[in-house]
Amino acid sequence: MEYNFKIKPIEEIKIELYKGKAQITDFSFSIDFPFSGLYKEIVTKINPINISSNCELYNSTYSTDITEIYYDVDWVKDEYITMIKDHWFIGEANSTDYWIMDKNEKVYYWNSSGYQKKYTLENIIYLNINFSQWLQYAYLDKDNEEALERIFDSGYDEIILKSMEKETKNNYLNLLKEISIELYKFRKEHF
Repeated sequence: MEYNFKIKPIEEIKIELYKGKAQITDFSFSIDFPFSGLYKEIVTKINPINISSNCELYNSTYSTDITEIYYDVDWVKDEYITMIKDHWFIGEANSTDYWIMDKNEKVYYWNSSGYQKKYTLENIIYLNINFSQWLQYAYLDKDNEEALERIFDSGYDEIILKSMEKETKNNYLNLLKEISIELYKFRKEHF
């Protein structure tokens, strides 16, 4: 039983994202942020969606609400106020960490539980990916999780399971390298 998955094209990802019923939404006009065409096209047509356990994508309404909260928090150090206003919260990585995007459509991982729970450069990891690459990563992560789940549900003995798990993880990590070497290094550390 071998699980080979691939990096999905954006058009295929959009079809996946648009499957559920969602109310068309837009962004609040209280925040001025230059959204890319692809990002705006997608998040105004979806409900918030958990693509994988590490990648929840917010819709326009929810991303606006979260971003506004962080624009107003008291614990953001003064020297980082400008920096936080240059980022938009696009999703959640888990219960405490976020995916944020800058005005050039570059996506970052924000470890909000890191250095004294502060919004600082020490807690923001640049992965050298844009929004479309983040979507490809999210769906690759989903495929990997599903493959590992099927492997563990297969009933094979432990030795075969370990071998299949290792092969699946290696396939996943090798595909990540095609998206971004920084993303590959990040996931290898957290995998």
